[in-house]
Amino acid sequence: WNPSKNVCSETCEIAEPPICNNSPNPALVSAWQATGKKVILSFGGAGMGGSWQGDNNDCWEYCFGRETQVVTRLTEIVDNMGLDGIDIDYEYFYEGRPDVIHFLREVTLGMRNSLEPGAIVTHAPMEPDVAQGTAYFNLFVELAPALDFVMPQYYNGNTRPATDGFFGGAVSAEAHYTAIVNQIFGGDATKIIFGFCITGCLGSASGAQAANVMSQIETQYECNGGAYFWVVNDDVGGAW
Repeated sequence: WNPSKNVCSETCEIAEPPICNNSPNPALVSAWQATGKKVILSFGGAGMGGSWQGDNNDCWEYCFGRETQVVTRLTEIVDNMGLDGIDIDYEYFYEGRPDVIHFLREVTLGMRNSLEPGAIVTHAPMEPDVAQGTAYFNLFVELAPALDFVMPQYYNGNTRPATDGFFGGAVSAEAHYTAIVNQIFGGDATKIIFGFCITGCLGSASGAQAANVMSQIETQYECNGGAYFWVVNDDVGGAW
């Protein structure tokens, strides 16, 4: 990390991440798993590069064309750490970039084929990136059989469910969510985990606001994939 621009590995080297106090902690992972929790590796995020104005990080550029290397290394990390799967958190450019779509396709399918049976493979895209008609949305239509679920970020895009609810707003979360349910996952709403942000995002939501949105979702999709929130450090004392 660097405050002006992150320093990238120009050969897309991926280090095994620490867990606590900048150190490994396999006992903690095992303790989480013993309670029935799934622990997955997240690859990407804003530090690798974002498509929003003002972001100059571009570490993804050094990984395009290295799909086999990426799949091999991510598989090694998941296996070495005893994790339950992989989340691909891609927030960078993709329109007009066939190399990017190729990368996302090959890494997703490669992880599905290289991980143990039953492992989780998911993506956590920004909400506008998986709006109907985008190249990323169309890729998900193709990749749906390889994905356990997707986790759209309903907090940094065009929808504002925290204040507008699931059904309201100039761009409703319901319309976006329903397009994913019907056109990507054949009507299966359990394949979508609705993303909230606790603080610091354009569409941050209180715990009460998030609960209200989920109650509204249940009126249309009684059986759905539930919710996730960003980020655990902001859920002080579990208050959210």
